[in-house]
Amino acid sequence: MNLRTLEKSDVYWVGKIASEIFHTGDLELFFKNENYKIIGIENVAFAIFQLVAGEAEIIYIAVRDEFRRQGIGGKMLEYFIENFKPESIFLEVRDSNINAQKMYEKYNFKNIGMRKGYYEGGEDALLMEWKIC
Repeated sequence: MNLRTLEKSDVYWVGKIASEIFHTGDLELFFKNENYKIIGIENVAFAIFQLVAGEAEIIYIAVRDEFRRQGIGGKMLEYFIENFKPESIFLEVRDSNINAQKMYEKYNFKNIGMRKGYYEGGEDALLMEWKIC
């Protein structure tokens, strides 16, 4: 599997995965803005990060069901850090998404707060941060 920085020509399959997982497929604007860094493995997984002045935010990390629990999300984090050199990374993660929280903790993300009722349906979001050592 070839993990790489994605291009505008990848928008179709990225949108297809986004539709399956997040029920949204309209990601074209991310490919048009140079502040968004999009990486992935074709038809398997993608991640979108916003990077401005050394500070990054994870917008999406998506891995198709049949490829989960294989370390792909972590590999995408590593690729982003190695190739784009952020000083810090922030994210929101569903309070109920324990598997994602464990992955982020494995990569030294720290819980820094909570957004009450952040997600549709009223679920809370944990705020997490990673800083370069």
